Amino acid sequence: GDYSSKLGFNAGAALGYNFGNFRLEGEVAYHRNEMDEITQNSALVTCPPNCVAPINGSISAISYMINGYYDFHLTNSGLVPYLGAGLGAATVIVNDKQLSGNNDNIVFAYQIAGGVGYKINPKITLTAGYRYFATTESEFDVSGLVGPGASTVFTEVESHEIMVGLRYQF
Repeated sequence: GDYSSKLGFNAGAALGYNFGNFRLEGEVAYHRNEMDEITQNSALVTCPPNCVAPINGSISAISYMINGYYDFHLTNSGLVPYLGAGLGAATVIVNDKQLSGNNDNIVFAYQIAGGVGYKINPKITLTAGYRYFATTESEFDVSGLVGPGASTVFTEVESHEIMVGLRYQF
């Protein structure tokens, strides 16, 4: 089946090095969404195919990423557009009262980003941008959630994130 979620949040911190136009950083971030409903489209579930059921829980990911960014220093206005990408790992956690067994997995994660920074002064930059974050497939025991014969589901985390941040350069 497919699940949908409500708006969520992301918080993170990064430490890196600026090589001029290129920046490299290590980042740890927390991503969380409340799950809203699940559309079950399997013959193994107890309801008719394609039925929608409410689900009471959350899905979150703690990501550990290595990111690279390219800054486009185009004008003297203080605005600096950027593009970036990252690779790493994420611990995906599903919280639902009906789940049994293991409810977290460590999987491969990746992200792409773009946005603009505004230099408040030579040390502080205010940033705003977009990021697509995703993981590979996680496996969860759902023997208490779905009908007979089914005990495992696989899920991927995908999120479209609007980011606002503050960057300090030492």
